[in-house]
Amino acid sequence: VKVYDMFENVTEVNYPFSVDLAAPAIPTIITPAQNAVINQTSTVLSGNAIAGTEIMLAVNGSDLPAVIAVDSSGNYSAPIDLVENANNVKVKARFVGRTKWSAYSAERIINVNTKVPDAPKGFSVTAAKQGQVYLQWNAVTGGDANSQIKGYKVYRATTAFANKADAGVAALNNGQLITATSFTDTVAVDGNYFYAVAAMSHANNESALSTVLSATTDSIGPKIAQLTFTPEGEFDAANNIF
Repeated sequence: VKVYDMFENVTEVNYPFSVDLAAPAIPTIITPAQNAVINQTSTVLSGNAIAGTEIMLAVNGSDLPAVIAVDSSGNYSAPIDLVENANNVKVKARFVGRTKWSAYSAERIINVNTKVPDAPKGFSVTAAKQGQVYLQWNAVTGGDANSQIKGYKVYRATTAFANKADAGVAALNNGQLITATSFTDTVAVDGNYFYAVAAMSHANNESALSTVLSATTDSIGPKIAQLTFTPEGEFDAANNIF
């Protein structure tokens, strides 16, 4: 501040001060959902924050070095790397060009489970009437809560196969999971068919295939090819009457 008298004498005094601008509101995490279970060690985190801010992520207690921009609609997203089992993720925000960060958001728990379940055992295939094939197998159990089995996929082909990606292999039941340990397949054309079953965990990890087995279907009923008989009474050959 400078003060002048009538003779243009000046006195100058400096008063130091600092401006402490408020931090923005705490950002939120939208996806993945709380306690989500995924089968990859990386995912994309997304959420909302005030437009004109930028985001910093913290994964398992450590801030990531990259600062993430928030778009004009207040949205942000960023890829993150995770570790097996539970991960804690949180975010904070600051206005662009400023240094004061908001408090962290509530922690988001993301569970990573890359464990592949065991292949089903005890698989059996039985051809039945009217072109049906009965399939059965033993239940597969997971080692922990996140590895429990949510269903099975049955695969069929007209030639022997070793992998579900082999040419001609199709998933039955319209590709939907089968929650029982048995399935009845009805084929449209009689022939020799090969089958295998795989287990699927709640983390969407699919097991290796079971043993591949085959069955030959026959939907055509028996018929008499030739009938001969010997009459035991009188026979009118002219009228073909016994």
